[in-house]
Amino acid sequence: MKNKVSLPGSSKELLDLAKKVQQKHNAEGTASPLSTLDWTVIGPLIDKVVAAHDRAEAARIEMHQSFQERNLNLPALRDAIRGFRDALSGKYMRQRRVLAQWGFAVQDVKPTTPAETEEPEESGDRVSGNR
Repeated sequence: MKNKVSLPGSSKELLDLAKKVQQKHNAEGTASPLSTLDWTVIGPLIDKVVAAHDRAEAARIEMHQSFQERNLNLPALRDAIRGFRDALSGKYMRQRRVLAQWGFAVQDVKPTTPAETEEPEESGDRVSGNR
């Protein structure tokens, strides 16, 4: 029966394995079967990748915390912006386009007259579904 030795799938597990192999190699010293490899390249490479991983994990945690802080404060900011809009709308009631100068998106909306909102009368020319 053959034994299969697989490599870890995740980055973290691969880095952990690399550190274990490096520690075992260092512990065995010149008797290590891996002494024939160029550890002046491999050792610093492991250290570099582990350091980059640690920085990435710290950044991920900081990013997560930053998004949580942002999300907690967005409702208060939305209320403040709504207040700015309302105050400016009150001041420029007849000149709403001025709000665009403040960064607001101002849409041109055609005011409807009462006649436009009424349903059109049904004509007698309509074909009935009953035949």
